[in-house]
Formats: sequence, C-alpha cells, structure tokens
Amino acid sequence: MARRRYEARLPRCEVRRRAAARGPAGKGTLAFSNCWGVAADSAHRAAGVDLVKYLTSAKQQLAFADGFGVMPSRTSALETYAEKQPAAKAWVDGNAYAQGPVTIAGFDKVLSQFNTDLQSLRTADPKKILADLQRNGEQAIVKGN
Repeated sequence: MARRRYEARLPRCEVRRRAAARGPAGKGTLAFSNCWGVAADSAHRAAGVDLVKYLTSAKQQLAFADGFGVMPSRTSALETYAEKQPAAKAWVDGNAYAQGPVTIAGFDKVLSQFNTDLQSLRTADPKKILADLQRNGEQAIVKGN
C-alpha cells in the first residue's frame, strides 16, 4: 500500500531501497522510532496505557507499516514485515547496526539541509550530497563538542 502511494506521487520514478555504503568505521544507518506517554496523574491513565499497548503491538506496528510505509518499531514484527515487504530487506537488515538520531546541538540544521538536498536527488550528484552531509556533519560535531 505504501509503495502505491509513492508511485502515485512519483509515477515516473522507480523506487528501490538499498543498504547504505560501508564507511570507514563499518556499516551504519539511522533508525527512528516513536514514543508514547501517559500522564501519571491522568484520570484515564489505565485507558491510556491500554491504548499505548495496542499501538505498540506487533499487529498494529505492521498495520502502520502497511499504511505509512514505515518499518515496525517492534523487532518482534520485523520477520513478518520482511516477508510482506521484500523490497525493504535493506531496512530490516540495517536494524541490526542502526543507531538513533544525532542529538548534537546544531545538527538539526545539517539534517534539514540534507533533507532539502535529497529532494533534488533525481538530478543531483549523490556523491556531492553525501560529501556535503559529511562536511556539514563534521563541522557541527566540532562546534557541538
């Protein structure tokens, strides 16, 4: 279902998922998840906890994957996801060595520029986009430390 959404928006683009190239320190990729919270003093705390349990169940995570094109945040759902979405094998395999997002002050600007650069991926030079990301990221790390 998610793939059909991409195709509807980009009918002339072929979408493929590939593992990121191995860098000097080995394989690497980022993984993002979602977080849920329930106020401790909520009058409906038990119902809130039940909702969170439901939303984070393997079944619901697979439904999110079908509906939004995201990888399930539960490792218990990955095998089923990989079977249903064989084109997402690189994402599933990458989960073994993925890291969370960079939280260095100022790095949000680096990621924002990278996201902007990715919008021109069809006509731009991928090596330049990655080189710019590397340079900008290293500069942000130096400033953030």
